[in-house]
Amino acid sequence: MFKRILAGIIACMMIVCALPLGVSAAEDGTTTLRFTAAGGEGSMDDIVVTRKTAGSTKFPENGFTREGYEFKGWGTSTTYPAWQPGTYVSRMSSSYLKYSGNIVTIMPVWAGEKISVTFDDCNGNSETRSLVVGKTYDYVYDASKSDNARRDYSFGYPTRDGYKFLGWFNEAGEEIAYSYKFTADDDGTTIYAHWSRTKTITLDFNGGTTGYWDKKTSDTYELTENGSITVIPDYTGMIVTSWNTEKDGSGKNYGDANLSFDEITTLYAQYRDVERTLKFFKEHGTIDSINVVLSSNGEESIMYTLPGDTYTKDGYDLVSWECSEANSYGRAKTVKVGDTYEIRFTASKEKDSYIFYANWEINTLGRALEAISNALPKNNEVKSTGTLGLPTEGDGYSITYKSSDTNYIDNDGNVILLPADGTKNVTITAAIKTGDGTFDREFILTLFSAESTNIQEKLEEALTNILGNWNMVHVNYSENANFCDFMSAKFAENGIYGVKVTITNEPKKFGDRAGIAKDGTIRFYFYDGLTDYEDNNTRVPYVDIKVEKSGVVIEKEITVELDWDYAKVDAAIDKAFENVTIASRVTEGETISDLPENGIDASSVSGITWISDNPAITIGAESGGKFPVTVNHSEKSVYVTITGTIVWTNPHDDQSQPTRTVKKTYNVRVVGTDPTLSETADYSAVDAAIAKAPTDAEKYTAESFAALTSAIKAVERGLTKDDQARVDAFAKAILDAIDNLVVIPAEDEEDDNFFFIILAELIRRKTLTVVSDGEIVSADTYENRTVIDLSEIEAPEKDGYLFTGWYADAELTEKLDTVTLDRDTTIYAGFESISGELDPEAAADRGAVVTILWKIAGKPVVNYILPFADVDEESGIAEAVRWAASEQIVNGFEDGRFRADQKITREQLAVMLFRVARAENVDTAADFTDIAEVSDWAVDAVNWAVSEGIINGFEDRTLRPAGEVTVAEVIAAAVRF
Repeated sequence: MFKRILAGIIACMMIVCALPLGVSAAEDGTTTLRFTAAGGEGSMDDIVVTRKTAGSTKFPENGFTREGYEFKGWGTSTTYPAWQPGTYVSRMSSSYLKYSGNIVTIMPVWAGEKISVTFDDCNGNSETRSLVVGKTYDYVYDASKSDNARRDYSFGYPTRDGYKFLGWFNEAGEEIAYSYKFTADDDGTTIYAHWSRTKTITLDFNGGTTGYWDKKTSDTYELTENGSITVIPDYTGMIVTSWNTEKDGSGKNYGDANLSFDEITTLYAQYRDVERTLKFFKEHGTIDSINVVLSSNGEESIMYTLPGDTYTKDGYDLVSWECSEANSYGRAKTVKVGDTYEIRFTASKEKDSYIFYANWEINTLGRALEAISNALPKNNEVKSTGTLGLPTEGDGYSITYKSSDTNYIDNDGNVILLPADGTKNVTITAAIKTGDGTFDREFILTLFSAESTNIQEKLEEALTNILGNWNMVHVNYSENANFCDFMSAKFAENGIYGVKVTITNEPKKFGDRAGIAKDGTIRFYFYDGLTDYEDNNTRVPYVDIKVEKSGVVIEKEITVELDWDYAKVDAAIDKAFENVTIASRVTEGETISDLPENGIDASSVSGITWISDNPAITIGAESGGKFPVTVNHSEKSVYVTITGTIVWTNPHDDQSQPTRTVKKTYNVRVVGTDPTLSETADYSAVDAAIAKAPTDAEKYTAESFAALTSAIKAVERGLTKDDQARVDAFAKAILDAIDNLVVIPAEDEEDDNFFFIILAELIRRKTLTVVSDGEIVSADTYENRTVIDLSEIEAPEKDGYLFTGWYADAELTEKLDTVTLDRDTTIYAGFESISGELDPEAAADRGAVVTILWKIAGKPVVNYILPFADVDEESGIAEAVRWAASEQIVNGFEDGRFRADQKITREQLAVMLFRVARAENVDTAADFTDIAEVSDWAVDAVNWAVSEGIINGFEDRTLRPAGEVTVAEVIAAAVRF
């Protein structure tokens, strides 16, 4: 008998994934025309032409379909049909027919077809109009137009006596907004006008008036049922709070549920006193203020006496206030302390505060303090011996001093000794005698050793590098991030280790959506609307930091810019899928509801896109905010993964992640039509394998995991004959591993043993297949569930393209950083054209060159002010130019302009590349017959570029430094180093 049997197993069933067929790259000497549906359905074969065959090859007939649209011809965009079926391919321009192995995407140009929609005004009138698929309801069908659409400006809004038009709605009560684009499914439908009742009532202003010249005490008003009242009467010192059915406010208020629309005839304005806020600031530029709230008490205005004791400032007297009303420009004036200022109780300005800034005048004590400060070294830091030159008398004052340590600084202000290492603080107490008395003020001086002076200079240099010209640092999102630790790491990046950073005051901030606590805890920015919100931004200004190392202390006020909290962003976006339910099992005759396009109502968030990884479930094109789903049953059951994707675009600049993609997967089993495959699988082989577990206590030694039998049953029981192969494979894996089962004898009783079981080879090795440009680059095997960091896989190269990363699918929709090999997996290399939309054969201009260099550099995002007046912040080249300027690759011209459209010469290109490479001058001069024509400022760069083989000469041994360069030549030169 055994006391207990503990058995361990790690059971993983191998799912064999079919390797995708590779797509061979087009050979040199050919151009491939690749046809895409452009919103339609279907597929068409590529056409490959050479110089010899292009003249005899014609554009094919259209093989795509798109419901509700008419085919107009072939083009490289969806707007212009450049070629018709039967047109010879040779009619394409040389910018397409390069015969360099290039691929040209060809797409059908679609025009919306005619549909009939009836407009019913719900007032006895209706009209049937011929509209256009893909257009709004003010377009009518016109076959003579390229898109079958003509704008009909005569179509307006209907009118109806006693009613206000609210818009057009379908039978389901959903509004057909102006932006709604009709689909083929709308053919023959009717849309209906919705109305709200209106009536003419009397508004009694109840002591107030309206109008400027002809003041009215009451007036008629066209009131819409459930609408608002927009009239605001003037009433001295009063503001409207509500409209009531009784003059004294004892009746029903407009908007109350118990007040019906029919009983309203006259409404009376109800008022309260206007309140105005006075904000007193100690200095210009400060945020905190002392606020006073005044009530009108029915008065139009009052005269307010300005105080003189609101703030104090050492060495200064508060003499006057600079006064103005918020949002009023050019009205500021200065009023002395004790004088009065008129506060007007204008109802429309209740939310605008009166602003007062203190004006200070230096007094005798202040002049003495100023004289002492001018004599002391910068930041009170003493780095050499000798006299400090402290003043002893001045206009109306005399000063004596006392040192806290006369071994270092005597009472006359002479520095006698510096510390041998580190720093030392010495307090100088100044006794300042004026006509108003004697005032003691302390000044703490920090004495530096030679070593500390060196450390301080390095710290200050590192701070300058970290904060840049804007005195600001950006913090990328990270869970549990601490700002103090972040800054210490920044110093380490600059070669200074062991720096302690603390925050000396609770940081001030704008808004409540981002912040830093005094202990350094970071609350990254988040707004649940996922867009920028009013005046809130990602910056936390006025963070007071203390930097310390080896006794050296630097205190500084900085601004911190924070990333969004991307974990909260993901969680907010993920809510879009909360109401999406997809059955995990679909039998014959069952359907899957249409999938929604709308996820989150935010301008920064895309709609949901849906894909299926198996034709057993197909997802059609979006129509009316829905994606139709079709289930295609076959004899055998199929597992299908449906993936919904939402992309969030970061509304803030200078963030580490400009976009964020959230995916949600749904696993669906499409049950086959063969009923026998739904029966329970045969587990007899599994049971037999379990029964063969050895019990020989003397044979094995090792340790174990969980019980063998329960582990197998928990993981694999319940499959059907549809999955019999999986069940059989599991049984075989157990039998294959029997030789590796391990048994350990019990230690407590000689005759009572227990054993541990390990199925060492149950876990199969997995294959990682790497595909680049349609070809398999490698196929290596790894242990099961190995986690592969894809950044460690060598990035493939492709002429004229930049590697953008690894993807889970050939369509390059799901980018990957790592993969866990729990099954055979294929990854695909993604590429981006360096030239983008630029014509490779066109002459390159300055804007094109910096864009190409920026792309090759990895599209870095830099915190740098655009220095050129002719580059718009919103332009497509702004980020590239910003980067190039920050790296001193381009400097612009004397007039402060960048001149993006100016063509670039060969020597100018050499200079840019020389700066990008941070290259050193070479000793060998380039040997060309026209080398003397190279401009003086370009000589070093040209010599370097030629020596490195980046720029070559021509067959006639000329360099042609002033010659233009094509986009293709820029790319070729840029990728050579």
